[in-house]
Amino acid sequence: MDTDRLLAIDIGESLSLSGGDEAAFFTYTRQPDLTINGMNATVYRNATPWEFPQGTRELRYYIESDDLRFIIGGTLSEGGTPRDGPISHTLFEEVAATFQRLSNTESDA
Repeated sequence: MDTDRLLAIDIGESLSLSGGDEAAFFTYTRQPDLTINGMNATVYRNATPWEFPQGTRELRYYIESDDLRFIIGGTLSEGGTPRDGPISHTLFEEVAATFQRLSNTESDA
């Protein structure tokens, strides 16, 4: 599974989830981890996501909690915030910071 492959690389390492001519468009580099509402998030950055305008970046935050795995992802604009397109890095971080795992079973209550 692609997620397992990404989670296995170290900070600073890169991994392509595709081969051939498209490899660069599916290459993720592990960034330093972040803490979101007390939960560790592993961070991956794709500098040239497939079929997006130049200057667009993709970020993925993976959070593992108990037996669940969450992904928070987005395409980001390196410049200003286009009206209909990628969001700014600042806005992405503001949205990601609101992530919370809520209880969904009686045993979690």
